[in-house]
Amino acid sequence: MKAAVQTCLFVGLLASPFALPVAAQGGHGGAGGGGAGGTYTGPGDTTPQPTPNDSPPPPPTPGPSDTGGGTRGGQPGPGQPPTPANPGGLPTGVAPPLPPDEPTTPDGQPPVADASSWQLWWHYNRWDSLPVGRARELLATTGASEFFLGRGQKPQTAGILRASEQEITTVVRPALLNVLRQGGRNELVTHALLALAKLRDYQVQGTWTFDAAARHYMRDNNQDVAEKALLALGVRGKASSFQLLSAVLADDRVGRDLVGRSRVGHRLRAYAVYGMALLADRNTDPGFRAKVYNRLAFALEDDRPEVRAAAAMAIGFTALPPAPTAGDVTAAPKTPTREQQVQTLIAFFQDKKKGMLPRSQAPNALARLLEDAPEALREEGARALLAATGRRSSEPTEVRNGAVIALGSIGNAGATALDADIRDQLERVITGPGADRVTRYLALISLAQVSRRMGEGEAPLAAMPQTRRFLLRHFARSRGQTMAWTALALGLLEENAAERGDMPSSDAADALRTELKKSRSADVVGAVALGLGMMRDVESQDLLLERAKEAGSAPVRGYAALALGMIGTTEDLEPLRELLRKSANRPGTLQHVAIGLSLLGDTQTGPMLADLLTHASSPAVQASIAAAMGWVKDPRPLPELSSRLIDRGTNDTSRAWTAVAVGRICDPEDLPWNARFSIGVNYDVALQTLVDADTRRGLLDLP
Repeated sequence: MKAAVQTCLFVGLLASPFALPVAAQGGHGGAGGGGAGGTYTGPGDTTPQPTPNDSPPPPPTPGPSDTGGGTRGGQPGPGQPPTPANPGGLPTGVAPPLPPDEPTTPDGQPPVADASSWQLWWHYNRWDSLPVGRARELLATTGASEFFLGRGQKPQTAGILRASEQEITTVVRPALLNVLRQGGRNELVTHALLALAKLRDYQVQGTWTFDAAARHYMRDNNQDVAEKALLALGVRGKASSFQLLSAVLADDRVGRDLVGRSRVGHRLRAYAVYGMALLADRNTDPGFRAKVYNRLAFALEDDRPEVRAAAAMAIGFTALPPAPTAGDVTAAPKTPTREQQVQTLIAFFQDKKKGMLPRSQAPNALARLLEDAPEALREEGARALLAATGRRSSEPTEVRNGAVIALGSIGNAGATALDADIRDQLERVITGPGADRVTRYLALISLAQVSRRMGEGEAPLAAMPQTRRFLLRHFARSRGQTMAWTALALGLLEENAAERGDMPSSDAADALRTELKKSRSADVVGAVALGLGMMRDVESQDLLLERAKEAGSAPVRGYAALALGMIGTTEDLEPLRELLRKSANRPGTLQHVAIGLSLLGDTQTGPMLADLLTHASSPAVQASIAAAMGWVKDPRPLPELSSRLIDRGTNDTSRAWTAVAVGRICDPEDLPWNARFSIGVNYDVALQTLVDADTRRGLLDLP
């Protein structure tokens, strides 16, 4: 039955007047459109210069079943419905303004008062603490919601795991390609292109493919569209895209022709760097990674700080094998070694002439390169970061923060002198004089991460009891934001107890439960709830459910529901479903509740979200629902969503977020593509291509 529905939809796509490869002249067209909604060139970039060769190869010629035309000067073509009176905008008189505590997009920064809020750290690092693999396993083995409620019934249907290749090939891909042929508002084009990139290697016939669409939109008049087309090449992950991205980064004749500009500006070059990082992350061949690394190392000397910063971060994705040991009789490697990579980054990090912004991103890359590096190399990198965080350091706060975050990924709980020095240094940052408030909070997180990581030797977790006592004392003596951050640190410290064959500390769980019960601070309660979620503390289930049902702060309800999903108890599925229905106009809360339900493997969440998306009027709500559907990854709504995607009677903003939904549902990865950049990121810096709280156009702001 399902296959029949898919086939019908595919035939409908081909027969639909909306399936034609038109040359739209208003908005982004598949074969010659300029940028709709004005031209955003970005700071410092050069606008496109028309040339005789500015158009890409035309899309496929319409087949016999194609019976329509495109828009001409905004007028409907043959066989087309009239353009909506408010194209791409909100349905008039329907969408109320969002409450002030709700985000405007699901992947943009939460609306907080200042950069010291723990919610910012959680927003960028949540991927490391959400047990998405467990939800996948539940969905693979269970198809009936009653099973999750503990009533003992056997599943009546096969488990829902992932969209099939047939669904992607016959339903989703044609819809996305049609959107990109037709064009539309900027967000529709960029979201559809990134969604298509997530489909990876599923084959398609014809000349209008992902590669053709990406090449076309790289030349778009609109700066934002061109940037995201470059990024989409990295999301797609094909090693063959390296030459294109490298040419754009080089700003040479080939690169300028690829983007249709007289000069490639620094923002486009930065996005080419991010795309190359994704290629290196997905292609582990040392020879390929060496090519990427050599190009990025050259970019460390670029004259624009934005490009240097992107290159410094991207090098962390290019880890190469270490140098041969002294006893290895093989020939010396012809490619760079891990040692050379680390030493290059250390020299860059220590050179203050490189500028604060680029240097603030180097520790992140160092931490990635040192993950499985030889001990001597780990010590060399860690000592450079320790010097930057010491009492006598004159480094700016942004650089110190980057070093503190990175130390959390490098140290462990073992008894070596290096690891003891890392832990002692982090404690001094937390309690000593002179440190910025955000630096202290980040040090709390890093201390917990270090102290839960097993070291070598007879006592691999020697430091855990001491750190636990330190954090519990700090929690008991603190209030407000400090208490909230310490609660998260306690949760992190105990998070991997099951993996090491242990139980979370009862003292830590008791302290957080007590605070959850008595606290009236929404900020503290949200962090405490997440701390208990990380501990997988079943005893806090009733308290968390009470907080999830409270009529007070909507963010608290969302974090409590998310914590219940992290814990994994399924008795309260129905209350969470009810909370999901009540959160339709609270996009941040809705997404947290939906993620919580997805972590429980709830099979009703997907259809519920699809229904909410159909009836939602607010773009922010549509965005949040689309993001949440990507967590659930239920493929059942795909035919309806794909039909909605090609319906030009639906406003472009709604279609854009529908593209996000189908892309996330079909993405073979559990986590979003930009989660690799997000975890451990030094987010409190003015690197606009990475995080842009004002325009929501940074890499980490994207769905």
